[in-house]
Formats: sequence, structure tokens, C-alpha cells
Amino acid sequence: MSVRARALVGAMLVAVSAAAAPGCRDRAAVAPVAGEAPARVAATATATAATCAGCHAAIAEEWRASFHRTAFSDATFQESLALEETGERAFCTRCHAPAATARRDGVAAGVDCVACHAGAHAGGSESAGASACASCHEFAFDDGRADLVQKTVSEHAASMYAAVGCAECHMPARDGHMDHRFVSGHAPAQIARAVHVEVARERGGRGGKDGVRVAIRVDAGHAFPTGDMFRRARLLVFAEGAGGQIVADAERTFGRTWGGVRGGEHAGRREQRSDTRIRGTWSELVELEAPAAPIVRVRWMLFYERVIAMRGPHVDLASSDTIVEGELAW
Repeated sequence: MSVRARALVGAMLVAVSAAAAPGCRDRAAVAPVAGEAPARVAATATATAATCAGCHAAIAEEWRASFHRTAFSDATFQESLALEETGERAFCTRCHAPAATARRDGVAAGVDCVACHAGAHAGGSESAGASACASCHEFAFDDGRADLVQKTVSEHAASMYAAVGCAECHMPARDGHMDHRFVSGHAPAQIARAVHVEVARERGGRGGKDGVRVAIRVDAGHAFPTGDMFRRARLLVFAEGAGGQIVADAERTFGRTWGGVRGGEHAGRREQRSDTRIRGTWSELVELEAPAAPIVRVRWMLFYERVIAMRGPHVDLASSDTIVEGELAW
């Protein structure tokens, strides 16, 4: 079930980097093949996906259907970009269209072949490996501060999957090569395979109140969600009466919040205020405050949300997809 923008259950409003699929350790990783390039191919910043497609048609077709291909033209990114100060937009473009300064069609290409395979056929290996991912999936602000905008590489290094390469989960073997569709973060079904939720009734919590114990386990080598600074997950728990009406509810949000730097040379620039994303497992007793009528059923949903912008408590959503849902008889 997909919930778009602010549509949610009943009268409630929608106010959760991509996650790796479980079992990625068991997948056969396809080793990149280095080879001598045809004389007509030059691996330079001016090479295009069309150049590569001459010899790698199947991979190029996968890339054309990927979010790397639409990294710059994606509607959600464009809406977010339009809200940034003019001087900040070039900073965003460096990763969303890295070839933009070298080629006139670089913006349309998004993250193309050369962005990750700059050394192909030029004395280097066919793939730059994890280092190619790091340049756009972990970086600091461009004003000299050490604060990280994205932290995926550090999160991976600190996780139980540190020995598993990025590509083993995000580019599994497909037809004899590494899958270049780069799914996961934009594929709710893929995320759902890595996120596991257990809910159980718990009596007599703080102050003798009843509630549900919710445990969320994420089988991914990074925080959930990771990547984009505004991406988040939301857990909604609501109790229903005999007639199906909502008599109590609670929610939890997993993500990062931002605010302006107070004073100093960076005054007004963006800084992280909180980080409640899940690393490994999160568990909490969620109390159901003073139900208006006897509870007969508790339902819960975990949403994965792409956010256009956050301004204090106000959130502009691009999409909200149900990752996991269930119900518990009371």
C-alpha cells in the first residue's frame, strides 16, 4: 500500500539509503573485469553513457532505468534544489550531475558511467569500488565545517556488515554482471525485506499504563534511513474500538532534524540538531494514552518517507510508502 503526500489512515495526516536486502552475504559478487579498451574508446570526462553502451548494452540499459540516471532530473530533487540558495545549488549538482561542468549534456545524464568508472580502460580497474560510492555518499558541508551531510560510509564501517562491500547488496549479480539499476532506497519492497518489526502487548508500563512493545530490526550495513539528509521513517501505532474508530494513537519518527547555526561565522547555515535513525535494533514501550473507548485491536504501520524540505516542525513530503504493517488483537 502506497500513501502519497499527506494521505494516511482516516483523518490522520502524514506529518520512514536506502536499505540493503537481507542475505546479501550469500550473493555471488561478480568481480569487475579489467580489460584493454578498443582504440576508439577514450575514458575521459567527455565520454558518455552512449560511448560505453557500444560494448556494454545490457548494463547501459539497466543504468537508464536507475535513479542514478535521474539523480538530477528527479522531481523531488528538483523541488528541493529550488528551495536552496542560488550559491548552494552548485554544491548539490556536484553529486547529482557530476559531469555537468565537463559536458553540455552532463545534467541530463545524472550520475553516469564515468562518474564511477573514470579509470576504465585508462590503466586502472574497471570499477573504483567502494571509493566511488564514498565521494557522494559521505561528505561535509562546503563551508569548512567538519559536520557531515551524509554519513553512509562511516555508518557502514561501524556496522556488523563492515566486511561486506556496498556492491554486494546494492549491485547483486545479474546475468553475469553487477546489476546497475541501483535499487533499494527508492524501492519500498526492497527496503521491506531488510526491515523487521515485532509488536507485543505489554501491561503495566510507566504509571501502570498498557501499551505495546515495538522492536524494529534493520539488516543493513548503515543507519535506517541513510543518505539524503531529509529522508526519514515513521512508526504509527493506533488503537481501535469495537466499531473500528481510532481511540488512541502514538507515533515515533526516525531521521535527522536540522536548524540554523546560532551566531559565529556560520550563522544561519544548516546544522544537525538530532539523529534518531535506527542502527541495528530499536525497541521501546509505546504507551497508548487514555483511550476514549475500550480497545479491541491495535494496528501499526512503518512508513518510509521522501521529504522535499523541513522548516522547523513543518514538513513537505514527496511520498510516504508503507514498508511494514500489522495488527494485534487486544
